[in-house]
Formats: sequence, structure tokens, C-alpha cells
Amino acid sequence: MLEALIFAFGGAEILMYFQGVDETPDRSNLVPQITRLLVELSRCDTIEQIARVCCERARQAVSSDGVCFVLIEDGHAHYIEEDSVNIFLKGTSRGLEDCICGWCIQHEQLALVDDVYQDERIHIRFYDDSYVRSLAMIPINGESGVIGALGFYFSQPSFTSNRIGYDQERTRFQDHRIPMMECLAEAAGFALKNATILANVDTVIAERTDALERVNHELETFAYTVAHDLKNPLSVVKTNCWTILNLMAEQCSDKTLECVQRMETAVERMKGQIDGMLEMYRLTNAEFDLQNIDLSTLALATVELLRAREPDRTVDCTIEPGMHAYGDSRTLGALIENLLSNAWKFTSDIEKPQIEFFSIQTDDDGLVYVVRDNGAGFSVEEAQTLFKVFHRLPDTADIEGHGIGLTSVRRIINKHGGRVWAEGVKGQGASFFFTLPLLPIDTDLEEFIEEHVEI
Repeated sequence: MLEALIFAFGGAEILMYFQGVDETPDRSNLVPQITRLLVELSRCDTIEQIARVCCERARQAVSSDGVCFVLIEDGHAHYIEEDSVNIFLKGTSRGLEDCICGWCIQHEQLALVDDVYQDERIHIRFYDDSYVRSLAMIPINGESGVIGALGFYFSQPSFTSNRIGYDQERTRFQDHRIPMMECLAEAAGFALKNATILANVDTVIAERTDALERVNHELETFAYTVAHDLKNPLSVVKTNCWTILNLMAEQCSDKTLECVQRMETAVERMKGQIDGMLEMYRLTNAEFDLQNIDLSTLALATVELLRAREPDRTVDCTIEPGMHAYGDSRTLGALIENLLSNAWKFTSDIEKPQIEFFSIQTDDDGLVYVVRDNGAGFSVEEAQTLFKVFHRLPDTADIEGHGIGLTSVRRIINKHGGRVWAEGVKGQGASFFFTLPLLPIDTDLEEFIEEHVEI
């Protein structure tokens, strides 16, 4: 199982290194340590995270007094991270010619030093004020060669000089810790490679998202301009229709008047669609004024407005009190008005119409707001197209609307970082669900409680 995990994470090279400890008595102890390391590295997406995990786990696995993680930066050995009994190198840089780490990187092989005061490769004494007496530097391999090193420090001599030399192949299995060190370094190399790939992918995604947003903005601006410019010629057509129907009717045949009436109706419908598009553009492109919003109060105001428009209708409207969300009051007001108006329209043929606005707590989406009615409803297939611009359900030609309200709802929810969806049954009613943030994403919860909650 471990070999499979190693292969999946880093490839055959790490597997080869791990197999080098087959004959050692410590293999059973190394298995959980390597497994833990690989699992933790698989969750890292930055160099700093990888360095920290490698240092912590490597020190435990090898039982060293310290571990450092070094990468080449601008021709220097930069000590990115250190886990040690006495940290003394973290955040520093050394010339490749001035440190044993640089020797390891330049020669692309491990460096084992039994005594830091006797080894000729250490000619600058920056270990004098430290606990380090012996060390091992293991190269970290990248795509095009060695990119750094993983260093292990010991406060006592740890490698016997007369049996450990500079030849990597001759010394590989003379100390059972060396294969483990090499395995750790290989894992670090593959983790860095994966992090680089992820960073590149994130950059590409960000660039493409930026480009898409620019194109969408240009298209929206173009649509807004076209819609605005169409209003004037439509007004001309409408005026001429009125003139024909009211001032020239006697000179026209019944068929001509019928055609002009249809033209006037189409112009009115198109004018409504244009007004809806312009309003949707204004709503979703204006700057948001984010604050704590009382959705229940907005809903009650909308219901009062709907009842004032149709005082002869009796609709049972139930609004849950105390529903709040974090957002823009103007756009959320339009959202609530669109959803409740939609429910109001589609219950017009129901003997005892009912409309509800309430919230539910769910495992997947947290707090979900629901607008439910017992009106005309829709099929599962129709639910997939409800939020498309200018889309209207079949058999609803006699119901007022331009097919823009639900599109505006979706755009408002998306801009708030929420989610919206619908469920319904033909002839039995519909439910519209949406989510909104309860407080800003970057809000400190303790500060928010102190400012807004009375205890």
C-alpha cells in the first residue's frame, strides 16, 4: 500500500529510494513516517508549506537535532526553513562556494560530514556558534537538475569518516539513515514540482478568468448601449402606431388596423424587455453598498406593494420574521421583489393562492432562503432554463412579464457569492432557493460578535 502511495505521489524514483531500506530494522517505523509525510505534502501548495512539512517530518524520521530546507535563489543558497533545537540559519543566504550546502548542490551528490571542524569543504566557520558537529546534505532534484538541498544536523559525530567518503554510490547503504534522507529529499523535489504546476495552472486560470470578465463586460456594455439606443426608434414606431389607430382609423381597413395593433403590442413588449435589460445592467454593475440586511422587512414591503397594485386579490402570504443576510440593500430588494412578484403572478389562477418566504438550515449549503408558492409550477425539464434571459415558460403568454426577472435574480445572487436554484411540479407550485453570506468573508468573528451581538 505504501509503495502505491509513493508511486502515485512522486513516481518510481521515490519508490526506488524507499526500497533501499528493505533490509534495515527500522523499516516498520519508517512506513508510517513516510506515509504521513507524503499525505501532508500532497496538501501543500506553496514552497513555504512544503519546506515546513519537510523539516518537521524529516527531523522526526531521522532523529536529527535539526533540519534545514535550502533552495537556490539568484545563485545563492537560501535557507527557506529550519526545524532545530537552536535555529540559526533560517532566512539567511550563502554563496554556493561558501557553504557545504553549495558543494552538495554544485556536485549534485550528498555530502556527509562527520566533523564540521575537520572537513575541507567547510572553509567558512559559520557553525562555530552553533550546536552542529556533524551533518548530511542531500540534493533536492528539480526538472532540470539540483535545485536545493535538505540538510540534517547532529550535535555529535554521526558518520564514521573512514567508511563514509564522497562517493555517493559507495556509501549509499552503509548508514541506514541515508536512504531515508534521500527518500525525503526526493519527496520534497516532487512536492515542489507539483506546487509549481499548480501555481502555473492558477496563473493561467486567473488570466483566462480576467480575459473572460473583460469580454463579458464589453459585451454587457455593448448590449446596454444597443438597448438604450433602440428606445428612441421604438418610441417613433409607437407614436406612429398611436397616430394611425387614433387619428387615421377611418382611413384604414380593419385588417390594417389589426396589423397596427399587433405592431403596437410587439413594440410594448420589446420596450418592456429593453427596460428590463437596462435595469438588470444597472442593478448588477453598480457599486455594492454591503451591510446587514433585514430580508423579512424587504419582503413585507414587497407584499404590501403587490396588494396595493391588486387590491381585489386575496393571497395568503407568510413571511418568516427576523431573516437577515449580508449584502447590498438595493439589489437584494430587487431580488426579493422579483421572486415574490413571480410567485404572485403565477398564483393568479389559483382559488386559494399561498406564498411563503422562509429559511431552512441544511448540511450542504448552510442557511438557505426559500420562496414557495402553490401556483402553476413547472416541469423538471423547464427548471433548467428558468434563469435564461428572455426565457418564458410555455402556456404563460397571458401572464405579464418579459423573461428578465429570474435572470436578474441569478446575477444578483452570483455577485453576492451565493447560489440559486428552483424546484417545481407542474400544476402544483414552485420553490426558489438561494443562499447569501451571513457576514463578510474576511470578518473576524470575535470582532463581529462584539460589535453586533448583545450578550
